[in-house]
Amino acid sequence: MQQQEHDAAVIARALDKLIKEGSDGSYLIVAIDEVYLQFLSVGDRDEPWIYCEAVSNQFLPEDQKLEPEQITALTLLGFEETIESPNYSCDFIVSDTAILTDIGRMTLQMFATIYLCPSDSEVDIDLHIEEPSPELGLDTS
Repeated sequence: MQQQEHDAAVIARALDKLIKEGSDGSYLIVAIDEVYLQFLSVGDRDEPWIYCEAVSNQFLPEDQKLEPEQITALTLLGFEETIESPNYSCDFIVSDTAILTDIGRMTLQMFATIYLCPSDSEVDIDLHIEEPSPELGLDTS
């Protein structure tokens, strides 16, 4: 359980960094083997929200495909199928940093109870911060 709280805190810190330092093209992927959730920071820094995608059966190995009750559990958490993405998606409004820890805990809970990942699985956390492109400006000197 201590490892899970540690992992949730690491996910929360990565999400915070994604919001504060990320630009277009920045993302966070949290994965256990073929099971993953990916996060994008959307909105501005004053009113941030996070777009999240949870892997669907289209990308899962045959022996890890979700059953209807697992898909129902995803939808009860607010995830939905859309035509924009082959994965399940959900938006999180980030009104304070405590929500980031909740998202970290929820991610780990989804791995355990929906995707049925073994409890001793190693969680991979991959944060990619895209460098902002330099502003285009005219040299008037």
